[in-house]
Order: sequence, then C-alpha cells, then structure tokens
Amino acid sequence: MVDIFALAAFAAAMFVLAITPGPGVFAVTTRAMTSGMSHALVLATGLLLGDMVYLLFAIYGLSALASSLHEVFTVIRYVGSAYLIWLGISLIRTRNESLSFPSGRGVRPSSRGASLRSCVADLLTGFSVTLGNPKVIFFYLSFLPTFMDLTTLTSVDVLSVCITAFGVSFAVLSVYACLANRSRRFFVNARARKRLNRTAGCVLAATGIALAVE
Repeated sequence: MVDIFALAAFAAAMFVLAITPGPGVFAVTTRAMTSGMSHALVLATGLLLGDMVYLLFAIYGLSALASSLHEVFTVIRYVGSAYLIWLGISLIRTRNESLSFPSGRGVRPSSRGASLRSCVADLLTGFSVTLGNPKVIFFYLSFLPTFMDLTTLTSVDVLSVCITAFGVSFAVLSVYACLANRSRRFFVNARARKRLNRTAGCVLAATGIALAVE
C-alpha cells in the first residue's frame, strides 16, 4: 500500500501546483464572476476529469497510446478553445447583463433547460481543455515517480492517488471560484457589469487562443 507520508507529500505538491495561476484557473474564475459559482465548479470538474484521464495514463504507462492519439487530442483542444473564445466574445458583446442563468423555484422549464445545456457545455469544455493537452501525461510521468513507485501500485493505491489529486485541485479551484463569485457584489450597476463582462470576455477569449496555439 502506498506510504501515507508519500501520499501527503504528493498532496502538498499538488496544492502548490494547483494554486499556480494558469488557463484553468483563469477559466474558472472568469466563469464564476460572470455566471456564478455552480457553473465555475462544473467547469472545474471537467478540467479535473481530464486530469484524471492523463493521471491514469501515466500510472499505467500509456504514454505511447496518448502519443498515437495526438490528432484526436488536437481536435479536442480546438473544440474547447473555440468554446472559450465564443464565450469570451459573447461576454464582450453583451451590454449590461451577465451570462448567468436563473435557477431555483419558479424558474421556467426553458430556463432550466438552458442552464442544464450551459452546465454540460462547461463540463465538456473543461474536459476538452485538459484532454487537449497531451503534455500533461508526460508531466505526471516525471512528477509521480518522485513520490511513489508506479510499478508497485495496487488498485487501492491508484484510487487513493486519484482521489488525492482530484480533491486537492478541486478544493483550490473552489476557493478561486468562491472569491471570484463574491467579487460580483462590487459590480452592481450597469456600467460596472459592462466592464466586468468585457474584461472577463477578453480573459476567456485570450485563454482560448492561448490553448489553440499551444
């Protein structure tokens, strides 16, 4: 069984990596500021599910498979990048309202459907953003062996590693999303919302472009 101290060291390293701002953090925070906490957390979940795929690839030595699927992952990356760019442009063009969708009691079915479609789009976008970057698997291949011997991991060990990586990263992204969501209270008038939407739109579009040309 994987050593508890090795797992703790791995969790600490994942925490340091997770708090480092990058495309994923930018996407999650801007989504939280413009559409609320729930959409940001769905996007974060998609990002981390993609991470789990590559983490498992690294653990089971499937880097060759990842390389052979390079063209597929490239298409996936472009799809995720295109959605981020489209979302950014939509935010820039919007006048005073955010792109958030109503929820809760009294919401019409069409609104719920729109919100559900948006959440699915967020999940798939987050997933495609990570899955579209096959270099992640090589990062894990060089990162994981510093904490554990991959050849001796049992199924329980693999599950523990995945839960640790997902849990730590999700917690960090949740804090980012929460802080961004709380900042929405400062954008109460039309002019402030317009500035917020334009700024967030530019960040999302730039993130999409950066992912596309990476």
